[in-house]
Amino acid sequence: MKKTGIALLCVTVLAVMTAGCTGKQASEQKEENNEQLSAPGGWTVNSEANVNLTEKETAVFEQATETLTGVGYTPVAVVAEQVVSGTNRAYLCTGTVVTPDAEPEWYILTIYEPFEGSPEIIGNIKMDINNIYTLENVNTQEAVGSWEVKKADPVRLPENAQNAFDKAAEGYTGVGFYPVALLGTQVVSGTNYRILCRGEMVTSDPVVSLYVIDVYEDPEHNAQITDVKIVFLEMYAGINL
Repeated sequence: MKKTGIALLCVTVLAVMTAGCTGKQASEQKEENNEQLSAPGGWTVNSEANVNLTEKETAVFEQATETLTGVGYTPVAVVAEQVVSGTNRAYLCTGTVVTPDAEPEWYILTIYEPFEGSPEIIGNIKMDINNIYTLENVNTQEAVGSWEVKKADPVRLPENAQNAFDKAAEGYTGVGFYPVALLGTQVVSGTNYRILCRGEMVTSDPVVSLYVIDVYEDPEHNAQITDVKIVFLEMYAGINL
């Protein structure tokens, strides 16, 4: 076989906070120093996320994507890795179709780096921030499968999102969250922030998973976590080519 396939992944879930944040009709928002474009459903895609890659990860990405046409990709982070006959890496990227007035979207590109030879893309799946594949009520023992969620340094979010995240996370127990990227924002009677995080359960042997959390900040700048879900990583990091 050219490379091994990807084992099935089930991810653990902690109790999900379901405190709702019902919004009024959403409108487009541009954050200071953070260009954003409108997306269906009222969320705006963060098109200038901070990059958090090592030199090695950057070099592998550039080699694998150098001949791509049609979509321009910008890598943001490696969210998970898998050791095979070489290494599979799941890259979180923004991507923009090369057409007039195209808007950025989120993608997971899975890149295989062999022990010898050039790296290549083996998976490319769009991440719709309005409808992210998540898991609930799964078996803890099968939490991460053959993938390992990357333990990178937390990313510094745009200032307003970071402030809201810090306030909201202060009162949250059971899981420690470390931001990977601000996926998007939504203007309601206040602001919703949708943030991709690495999450570690607060136990002696923590299970590390990829989470998507929603933070609501009201007009007085009070903030709370309104939704916590575990990303179904296999749906994004699976081989689909």
